[in-house]
Amino acid sequence: MANEMNELELFNSRLIRLGTVTLLAGIAANFLPAIYVFLRYGAIPPASDLMKTWLMVAAAFGVGWVVQPISFFPLLGTSGSYIAWLAGSVADLRTPASTMAQRTVNVEAGTLEGDLISTIGISTSVFVSVAIITIFTFVGSTILPLLPEPVKASFNYILPAVFAAVYADLSIKDVKFGLAVFATCILATVIGNKLKIGTGWMYLVAVISGMVLGVVFFRMGEKKRQSS
Repeated sequence: MANEMNELELFNSRLIRLGTVTLLAGIAANFLPAIYVFLRYGAIPPASDLMKTWLMVAAAFGVGWVVQPISFFPLLGTSGSYIAWLAGSVADLRTPASTMAQRTVNVEAGTLEGDLISTIGISTSVFVSVAIITIFTFVGSTILPLLPEPVKASFNYILPAVFAAVYADLSIKDVKFGLAVFATCILATVIGNKLKIGTGWMYLVAVISGMVLGVVFFRMGEKKRQSS
């Protein structure tokens, strides 16, 4: 077990160095189109407008910048997290790909084997999604208008369905813990709606509550094993 932990720490330390460089390069690449427009056409918004836009985005998504990496990391692993956040679509594509890959080969998330399998699953999903997006970029604008309205309306439920599938798959491992997390999320939603708290803050409360419940259930399980 100690040898496995040493290998995992060494593996993660190398991934962090490589992943940091890769993400910084990705962030820099995001500015290339704006830099080209500025150098080619001399167009650039005022600094005040840029700051207002940043503040609006931070107000809407700032909580998610902290909550989402924490909530998805246990499933994705170190390398999977870097790939997922660089490629995007973490919740609706990368997380299910990671979960199903680990389940197919019967490995646990958070282990060296789990991280490796998660990386393979997420990497494969990137290639598949890029291929599908490329195809639909050319033909989607022609096909989508032809679909019936109920079919187009059903697209709004794709992300909740994906979350529900991942939750159900993970809850099978510990039904009591899954029900406790579900009840906590419902309670946080009800209280948050009454107090008119933003969705992002309710999301943060749900994630922290799930982490606390995870520690409580783990310790309870350890006590039962020791007593038996």
